[in-house]
Amino acid sequence: MQKFFVSVVILIFIFYFLFPISGCKKEESPGTEYTIQIDSIIHLDTITAGEVLTIKYYGIIGLTDCFSFMRFDVSFDANIINTKAIGLEESKEECKVDTTYLNGRQARVFSLPAGDFIIKVNQPREPVIEHNIHVKPEG
Repeated sequence: MQKFFVSVVILIFIFYFLFPISGCKKEESPGTEYTIQIDSIIHLDTITAGEVLTIKYYGIIGLTDCFSFMRFDVSFDANIINTKAIGLEESKEECKVDTTYLNGRQARVFSLPAGDFIIKVNQPREPVIEHNIHVKPEG
């Protein structure tokens, strides 16, 4: 009888740790990320090293209220500043028609050294936008 009791306790222990029943709720996805098509950007053409480069983006985020701005991705490759605007499309039953724009939403780039750089806006489709920026030395 004692062996049976120990066996049952061991089985319960194994099931408790190997197959937790506390609920395997699948997290609901907030939506699908996508790259926003940018119409244009505005920025200073010359800044001083140590200053913050502010880039304003313009374009349509989406045509319904299911689309929203999420973030800017910024990376560097030698003298190229690669940027991309990321949006989020929510999965809803009904989306209201409502065109949403970036309206000059800003990405900020910190600590650029002196030199000449190309700001490259990566797009989901053509054209790729490229602008030059000169960073002059301090002083």
